[in-house]
Amino acid sequence: MQCPKCNQDNPKEAMFCMKCGTKLGRKCPKCDAEYPEEAMFCMKCGAKLKETPKATIPKLEDMHTQLQSLIPEALAQKYLSAEQMATGENRPVTALFADISGFTPLSADKSSETIFQMVQDCFKKLVSIVAKYEGSISGFRGDGLLALFGAPILHENDAERAILSAIDMREAIGDYDLKVSIGINTAMMTVGEIQTQLHNEYTAYGNDINLAKRLQESAEAGQILVGSGTHRLTRRAFDFDVIPSLAVKGFSQPVTAYSVKQVKTHPEKLRGIEGLRARMIGREHEFTDVKESVDEWLSGHGQIVSIIGEAGIGKSRLVSELKAYLSSKNDDLQYIEGRCVSIGQPISYWPFIDILKTYFNLSEGDDTATIANKVTESITGLMPQSSDETLPLLGQLLSIKFGNELDDRLKFATPEQIRHQTLMRLRDIFTTLARQKPLLLILEDLHWSDDLSLDLISLLMDELANTPLMLLCVYRPEKEHRVWQLSDQARRKCMDRYTEITLKPLSSGESRELIESLLEIDNLPEDTKSMILNRSEGNPFFIEEVIRSLIEQGMIYQENDRWVARDEIADIDVPDTIQSVILSRVDRLQSEAKYVLQCASVIGRLFKHRLLEHLTHQEQKLNRYISEFEDRELVYQERMIPELEYAFKHALTQEATYQSILERKRREFHLHVAQGIERLYQERLEEYYEELAEHYSKSDDIEKAIEYMLKVGERAKRNYANDTAISYYQGVLDMLEKHNIENNEWKLEALKNIGDIYSYAGRITEAVQFLEEAITLAQNMNISPRQLANLYNLIGGTFWWQSEDDKMVQCGEKILAILGDDDKCLEAVLGNSWIALGSNNDRYRECIYKNIELVKNLEYSPELRAIYDHIICFYNYFIGDLETALSWCYELKKHAEIHNDLRALAGAVLESGIIMSIEGNLKGAIQLNREVIDKFSQIGDKVHTIVSRVLLDGLLWNLGELEELKTSSL
Repeated sequence: MQCPKCNQDNPKEAMFCMKCGTKLGRKCPKCDAEYPEEAMFCMKCGAKLKETPKATIPKLEDMHTQLQSLIPEALAQKYLSAEQMATGENRPVTALFADISGFTPLSADKSSETIFQMVQDCFKKLVSIVAKYEGSISGFRGDGLLALFGAPILHENDAERAILSAIDMREAIGDYDLKVSIGINTAMMTVGEIQTQLHNEYTAYGNDINLAKRLQESAEAGQILVGSGTHRLTRRAFDFDVIPSLAVKGFSQPVTAYSVKQVKTHPEKLRGIEGLRARMIGREHEFTDVKESVDEWLSGHGQIVSIIGEAGIGKSRLVSELKAYLSSKNDDLQYIEGRCVSIGQPISYWPFIDILKTYFNLSEGDDTATIANKVTESITGLMPQSSDETLPLLGQLLSIKFGNELDDRLKFATPEQIRHQTLMRLRDIFTTLARQKPLLLILEDLHWSDDLSLDLISLLMDELANTPLMLLCVYRPEKEHRVWQLSDQARRKCMDRYTEITLKPLSSGESRELIESLLEIDNLPEDTKSMILNRSEGNPFFIEEVIRSLIEQGMIYQENDRWVARDEIADIDVPDTIQSVILSRVDRLQSEAKYVLQCASVIGRLFKHRLLEHLTHQEQKLNRYISEFEDRELVYQERMIPELEYAFKHALTQEATYQSILERKRREFHLHVAQGIERLYQERLEEYYEELAEHYSKSDDIEKAIEYMLKVGERAKRNYANDTAISYYQGVLDMLEKHNIENNEWKLEALKNIGDIYSYAGRITEAVQFLEEAITLAQNMNISPRQLANLYNLIGGTFWWQSEDDKMVQCGEKILAILGDDDKCLEAVLGNSWIALGSNNDRYRECIYKNIELVKNLEYSPELRAIYDHIICFYNYFIGDLETALSWCYELKKHAEIHNDLRALAGAVLESGIIMSIEGNLKGAIQLNREVIDKFSQIGDKVHTIVSRVLLDGLLWNLGELEELKTSSL
């Protein structure tokens, strides 16, 4: 505020002039009334106080210093250090020009302050994105900027970083209803510093940087155009549209440009130190066998190949060579990879879930509705006739909510039925895909697989004779794991389509050849070679790790185009074990980088970039560390879809790094990993129950571990993965005891479910043991009578299996006594049922009649399925009232169809067929028996399928349909 007396400028909040003491105030020149600073017109007389400023777009050049200050201090220091070393030299640089469009129309109705803030917000975003990928801001021009990747900080993948940065920019600017056009080019450029009156500017010179600018000018709003230099380096990482002849200003000839579409679903990357990738040695025969199987597969004959070998023996290298071989072929084929993970208990169907997520193109940012839509559209297009049957099972498998009737479709399905139908539908998905285009499923680390995944592999073996499907199964020779039976199974089912490759250690000659192939070192002492050969015992991974260790120690270095060993190498001792080699390499990392690698090892062999960033709090430095790990061949990029994920090059690397962490520190890491998963993936948490249970169980938060173990056990039980469910529930009991945790609700849930699973599986002795312990515990707890009655109902099932009539009656009576006056509920019906099944004629009749009246007033539930059967059998066999029995069949069938209860539906049709045969309607009974065979086959009930077939054969015999009987028997 300016003083009217001495013209001194004062702060706006000043009431008196800071120079002469005159009282300050804003007064209307017409009526002398005071007004606030923001007033444009006098509030007393309406006189105009000041001109409304026209919105103007601020110049970015004037904001240069302010925007540069947004770069994190650590990265700015890194830039400064690198600039001092890189000034005035030629180096490979990727230049990115970005120009934002859409500001001018907005300036017509917005104040200059609003526009200024919008400009500032937009460029804050752009600067932070460039910094994220460790590019540098060279300058701001017009409505855009120039960023350099590779100057002053050089990375091996600067071209890729530039495109990723451009994609992020396009998305970020879209949030402001603006668009950005981007041009990128990569070439050798001269870099250096230009001094101006306003600031110093580190930049690049040359015709190639001009091409980046011209590409930006040619790009449409929202388009990213790159030159051929950038495309050549990134063609395996991104999808492009080719623009073959683009006329650009300043160039006499049209240039070829490439429009960036998206990141490839399976980006490929050349990793490692140049010259340190040996040709495949000692595996020529094995690779020939694999190629022969591939050729058979591509000619339409399904194949299965097992690659079996110890850790580090070369399984992954063989798979890598196979993928390169497939890429070189022009055949119309598809391959998808699925990898098992080691997190304690195996996760049901995990390698196939991994494959499905890739096939459905599920991305990190997809919300629940997007995921449901992607899966629905894919399955509806792939198998339109059976999509309604398949989608609920995929929803259960992938923890998807569709938001419609599909979510309740499996509500009345039994675990056994879900298991059978899931296997059938997954088989159908993969065989349908293979019939569209030859399909290769690469299944890695099957020594960590679950039983259901192995069951599916076995099922797919049956389809190889008629389907161009190839299964590549990669695993260690773990003889205690069920995967060890895979080879015998393949020989029995498809001997002529099975190839087994067992990798042995390299011979002494092959190992020596590998060393010489890795590095052509003229002066490597023979004693050093011999020591490496002796310690490695023919393990290729050991040999590679030792060589890398020597390079990192500086004992082997590159001079021009050849490798040279220092004289001191003769005094180096090669460690005895691969773990020692790995740890010696890890120990040479800087402390911060080593910490990041240890964090990754706690997450597991596979680790998501986002989770590691959360765990390490190294948002700015993380990519640099990961690049270092990639350079050292400790990790590699596994995939970018559905989200960026890395893997340790070898399981031994992850295991050795993990074991080097103190146990107390490991527990802290595991806790932070679990909490990170909960925070980052809260919308899809069910997908991570197993991982959460694993990490919490290895932390000090045991109670959280138990919560997730119960959730995993419940899901495994639902999927009929009985052994997995029991192991989790037993783990809960063990943890409660080990840590002296008094939580009877958790204990009761675990005991009850273990007993129920054992009962369902026919292991009655174990079932009784756990259910009796559950009942004893429940009687000392404050649980409801219905809950206690349900426990007695479960143990009643074990008495039925053993035909112990007296115990069934006692169980039913106990249930009714517990319920007291609450005698019209479902639990009372179940109690009456046990009494009926264990009683003589009179009491049997009495209890069935009670249930007939009670059932009419109860909402249908899976537990009533057996009660309806009892009533139907009562009228059919005990009373002989076929008409009433048939009416109850129709009633059960109606409920079953409404609730999609396929087992009840099959049972109702079966009983209807029996009643028709008794009535003499043999043709009607035959038709129903044919129908019921299909229904029992559909839900995987082999016993009732056989019973129904026997009944059908009897009916055909009685009708004299001998030809059909012969066909049916076959």
